[in-house]
Amino acid sequence: MANESLTLSIEACNISASAKSSLSNIVEDKSLKWIFVGGKGGVGKTTVSCSLAISLAESGRNVLLVSADPAHNVSDAFCRQFGNSPRPLKELPNLSVMEMNPHSKSGTDSSDGQTEEKLRKYLKNIPGVLECLAVANIIDTTPTDQYDVVVFDTAPTGHTVGMLSFSSQLPNIDRQIEITPQLDTLLSALEYNFSVVDDIEQFQDKLKNAYQKWKNPESTTFVCVCTADFLSIFETERLIQEVTLAGMDCRNIVVNQLIEDGGQDCQRCESKRRIQNDYLQHVYELFENFHVTEVPLVNDEVRGLAPLKSLANLLTKNPT
Repeated sequence: MANESLTLSIEACNISASAKSSLSNIVEDKSLKWIFVGGKGGVGKTTVSCSLAISLAESGRNVLLVSADPAHNVSDAFCRQFGNSPRPLKELPNLSVMEMNPHSKSGTDSSDGQTEEKLRKYLKNIPGVLECLAVANIIDTTPTDQYDVVVFDTAPTGHTVGMLSFSSQLPNIDRQIEITPQLDTLLSALEYNFSVVDDIEQFQDKLKNAYQKWKNPESTTFVCVCTADFLSIFETERLIQEVTLAGMDCRNIVVNQLIEDGGQDCQRCESKRRIQNDYLQHVYELFENFHVTEVPLVNDEVRGLAPLKSLANLLTKNPT
């Protein structure tokens, strides 16, 4: 393994070395309000998001699960259709689910609809800006008396990194509308249309408000999901760097789809298990101060409420 290419500085992460190896630390943390779940496409981040949301709901909290992935696999995971507004589950009424479309205006806000449409028109070519605006809308409009915690099933790493990269610029934004060099050029081309400038100032305020919330480790955290292979671990390193740069807490990593020891009956399985074990050991070395949750590869698809509840039990049970 090319260890030299997997070098992560985690000095900025305030994480206890005595962390439990499960997501029970999240379920038990009643102060958490915003939980982001992300990772490389295909590692199972959607099923982890859904299962974590179920665990939080079963603990007695009112939970909103938001799909921020354009593919919207949350509907597939629950085997039912969700839309752009929260819909409670009949079997678990304190869990509501919605699918956020970053390329259309939020279904939770009507008064700012025209402003939002203009912003999308003028800012759509700036990487990460639409995702930032969509997440900021959720954070800004979620009724705090209705939901105790919001879980975001984020888009694959590339989109999420774009959103985090854009958000990391927010502390340096001043009232002169200098979000990015691209935006400064754009406004010059528009000859500083003052209506647009005013709208962008409102947009900045909304983003700054969201940023202040998600960089608070007491209320916000990011859960990374990966598999025990080189590319997935490499993307996880990159993602954690961006999460840290954006000022967001990150203390949990889920290593999914691990092949358990089944003896020598299947040589391919045993070979794959040995490879995974090598990479799993590297995860523990690279992210030594993180909560690392191991999740075995299951025999069937995790689709429907019952399989998701079973996965939730695997995610939150403490190792013996």
